[in-house]
Amino acid sequence: MAADRTIGIDLGTTYTCAATLVDGEPQIIRSRRGHTTLPSVVTFDEQGEALVGRAAEQRMTLQPQHVIYGAKRLLGRMWDSTVPEKYQPHFRYELVKGDDGFVAARLGDRKVPLLEVSTAILREIKHAAE
Repeated sequence: MAADRTIGIDLGTTYTCAATLVDGEPQIIRSRRGHTTLPSVVTFDEQGEALVGRAAEQRMTLQPQHVIYGAKRLLGRMWDSTVPEKYQPHFRYELVKGDDGFVAARLGDRKVPLLEVSTAILREIKHAAE
């Protein structure tokens, strides 16, 4: 993709996708595996590297408590609000207070800021666009 192209990204709660204009027509940017959407799902491997999208989704069957999904709903929400209590029943992972006072997720011994989750998803879309 040319360096001067602009892309639009839909960071969705369930799926994320990106598009660009080619000859004046929108064109979906496919993932590295050829998909038009990327599941907005993140987990981490044993080395602490983010696994995003379908790679993370595969872990949901055996280790649902170690996979973060639906994080966009809680992004930017303070722990002291009523939001974490309202949403906790909908998630298999534990919601916790982040070091910054915002809602975070606990995966095993790791506390994951939800901004890190969104960053990993956007980084994956960026790689696909490049």
